[in-house]
Amino acid sequence: AYVPFLTRPGQIRYKLVSGRSLGLDNHDNEGPVFAGAEASWGISNNKSLYGGTTIAGNYNALALGGGHDLNQLGTVSADVTQSRAEFDGVSGAAKKLMQGKSWRLSYSKRFDTQNADINFSGYRFSEQNYLTMQQYLDARYRNNWAEREKELYTVTLNKNIEDYQTSISLQYSYQTYWNQISENYYTLSMNRYFEAFGFRNIAAGITASRSQYHGRDSE
Repeated sequence: AYVPFLTRPGQIRYKLVSGRSLGLDNHDNEGPVFAGAEASWGISNNKSLYGGTTIAGNYNALALGGGHDLNQLGTVSADVTQSRAEFDGVSGAAKKLMQGKSWRLSYSKRFDTQNADINFSGYRFSEQNYLTMQQYLDARYRNNWAEREKELYTVTLNKNIEDYQTSISLQYSYQTYWNQISENYYTLSMNRYFEAFGFRNIAAGITASRSQYHGRDSE
């Protein structure tokens, strides 16, 4: 249930996935076979309920949330995810159980007259013991407990310039952690669509980014 979405009234949209993770170092299979599912139910013209789950042996997660179309004011959604991870003898430690929640608030708004939209997807707070499945695998198989996210703010602005067949996107993210310093990320991208040599919808783009990670700036 990573991306919240609205569903037409009376309809149910769902996704199912199953597989096994590959290790980051040797690309061998690691961890148990996992199964994931997410679904959204349109309960009215402007309201939807959605949820999802991941089941993977000693790691399980459950997400529940709702979305509301505010018409001219945009769309807002909120959800919470509960994770449960069990470690047994990792790095010589005794059996350990970690449980935590992650809350998220998302907002998006379309400006038709300006042919632009802003997406504030963008506040997420995770408790110290909350783990994603990737974080669970890193901790269990590589004893890597770093990059435990705390708060995330994200703002994205998209603008289409139809007269010049050009689109511009600006994104800003601010991420804090429980066990390391925060980081900032900015990115600006521009794409232009044109026709050439009998081909249509050819795209050429340029992207510039700047980030501050572990106190260092990079471009």
